Amino acid sequence: MTTIDTLMRSLVAELAAGGVPAPLAQDFTLAALWDDLARLAGESVPPEVAALLDGRGTGPARPSRASAAHPIVRRLHHDW
Repeated sequence: MTTIDTLMRSLVAELAAGGVPAPLAQDFTLAALWDDLARLAGESVPPEVAALLDGRGTGPARPSRASAAHPIVRRLHHDW
């Protein structure tokens, strides 16, 4: 069974390996976090989350970081 702790540790390790400074101090939308945790768990992202992240949903979406390796890093603010 995959736990939240296991998924979060995996995500923090990916962020650190991707060069994100102080991963635990970063600011993410809940949609970006959901997207990455679903990917790490091998699950599908709900359509409303995907729509928001693709700019088709309602609410603020994070700017894209196309050069980053995984979804949450692509959605970080450019200030890191």
